[in-house]
Amino acid sequence: MIETQLMNGVIVILSSRAFTVPVKPKFNLKQADVTGICFRRASFWQANGSFALLYGNALLQCSRSKQFRRRLMDKLEQPNDWEHVLQICLQESTTTSKSEAVGSV
Repeated sequence: MIETQLMNGVIVILSSRAFTVPVKPKFNLKQADVTGICFRRASFWQANGSFALLYGNALLQCSRSKQFRRRLMDKLEQPNDWEHVLQICLQESTTTSKSEAVGSV
């Protein structure tokens, strides 16, 4: 049994970390203003994880330079609201990180 099941046991133990360790989101979206934002996905079959990754990357690129706003606009049902979405998502994440830094000192 050890010869046949040892590798399976090792893989289960190593992969269990993904289920037991929580991952903190990149952006804190617990504001009331977020409820009005409607997103557009590339297709029905696009997974939540891949959409979240693309959306987070679009937010970060747009925050660095306004010339990259097209990627964020493509993710929204109302593309003209990109500035409002950028303000909401980045404002809340920066206040959260500042309060955590103060609390940890």
